[in-house]
Amino acid sequence: MLALAWPFFGEGVGMGEKAVDVLVVGGGVVGLSIAWYCLKEGLTVRLLDRDAPGRNTSWAGFGVLPGRIAELAERPYGKLLAASGALHQALALQLLEETGIDNGFHHCGELRVCVSDSFKERFHAKIERYAKGGVVCQPTSDKVLREMEPALSPEVMDGYHLPQTAQIRNPRHLKALRAGVTMRGGLLNFGEEVVRFQLEDNRVTGVLTQSHHYHAKNVVVAAGAWSGGILESIGLKLATKPVKGQALILEPGPIFRHVIASDGLLMIPRQDGKLVIGSTMEHEGFNMDATPQGIEELLERAVAVCPQLAGLQPTHAWAGLRPASRDRIPHIGPIPQFPGLWVAAGHYKLGILLSSATGQMMSLLLAGKPSPISPEPFRPNRPTRRGGKKPVINTDAADIHLQEQ
Repeated sequence: MLALAWPFFGEGVGMGEKAVDVLVVGGGVVGLSIAWYCLKEGLTVRLLDRDAPGRNTSWAGFGVLPGRIAELAERPYGKLLAASGALHQALALQLLEETGIDNGFHHCGELRVCVSDSFKERFHAKIERYAKGGVVCQPTSDKVLREMEPALSPEVMDGYHLPQTAQIRNPRHLKALRAGVTMRGGLLNFGEEVVRFQLEDNRVTGVLTQSHHYHAKNVVVAAGAWSGGILESIGLKLATKPVKGQALILEPGPIFRHVIASDGLLMIPRQDGKLVIGSTMEHEGFNMDATPQGIEELLERAVAVCPQLAGLQPTHAWAGLRPASRDRIPHIGPIPQFPGLWVAAGHYKLGILLSSATGQMMSLLLAGKPSPISPEPFRPNRPTRRGGKKPVINTDAADIHLQEQ
């Protein structure tokens, strides 16, 4: 039999409270972006999150925004990425005007470099995928690369310049979004964990936390790696898993002007002289601890690309969890089995980059308006490819399905 939610009884749980148009579960960058864009569409919004503001994966991310040209993107996912990159600059300006908070958006460009023969084949294959996704990748000789960034290792043998890459400061962006949502009339409730959904004739009409019952015409689950656990309460299986990434900060002063990328390593120079370095790829469930081994691995890889970093010690280290879907493409849209329930999760490494387009698409769908990018390729119950190789044939393996209990 299907595991559904329980009915709510009793007093003191807000039964007389008016339902908002949209209740967002998850206070990270995706949830906040959905809330902001929904308010922009004139919808009433409440957002719930079990933790304190902005201390999980969105805070831990790097804020790198590779620019893309939508017309060059061959697939819908590339077009979504391109649209989101274009939206970020306008959003940064609007948040600055509305809240006075500067999220640090600026175009810095990016250099992707190869420092070993063993990586060369994968390096060029990845660049080819980037180009098919609409990213402008300009082949650049090792000599020119070192002219552009003198601190690069003499071992750099090949590379590309990505001139459209920009960056933001994640904590500042989250702070600006929270302020923007509040100033537009949105309700933010942090420290409230959703324990189950309200169902009426199989329609989701609200949620229950430990202390309150919140009514809503629509509920959007946008809780990153924790989204699957929330959906399990009504028998839904979300095919995502957490992938841990560790990162650190060095403070060498101004050393790079561009974001530097090499063999899974990212180095992001901040305008205050800090250098963010990451990240690892670890499958450890919901463990969010930074480890000496992980930090040492990052330092060794960074020194191989920039010898001047040798001997420096991190001033800060942390870890976050990327919510990885089966095909590494996010779930965005309604859950057909339960009217009133929506999902925006599975953004993997690109939550910050995709947050703007996700917020815009979800807000338009919730407002009953057409989205400029078709939501069909991102529907949560789409058939997917496991590992990007073999197509899923049986319907039970779609990204969201009812789980027999």
